[in-house]
Amino acid sequence: MEKKQKQVYQLKITLIDTKPPIWRRIIVESNVKLPDLHKIIQTTMGWSNSHLHEFSINGLNYSPPDEENEMEYIDYRKVKLDKLFDTVGDKFNYIYDFGDDWNHKIVIEDILPLEKGKKYPLCIAGKRRCSS
Repeated sequence: MEKKQKQVYQLKITLIDTKPPIWRRIIVESNVKLPDLHKIIQTTMGWSNSHLHEFSINGLNYSPPDEENEMEYIDYRKVKLDKLFDTVGDKFNYIYDFGDDWNHKIVIEDILPLEKGKKYPLCIAGKRRCSS
């Protein structure tokens, strides 16, 4: 049986409803867990990681467990990106700060082989800055 080659996903993260657009292009290992992707987004977008957040994927909400959360959600702590997506062009949303609703559109722009010796995640491009 052939061993599956490790992959990375090139993602474009765009903060919705900003003109001109605020965006980042990052490369992450395909098996990144959603809590780690949250931290990567926080760092690359310049947020302070001081508000609630969730991923909205195919009509389902993925977030950390929260006893006070009245919405239905899936505990995202063990969910890996490559278990949800495997196709270039797939899209999903990341919402940060439920009061201000900073909504980010995330698109899988490319799926590439993991390069040995390269450290991931990488931020390879972006425009403008957020303020939290």
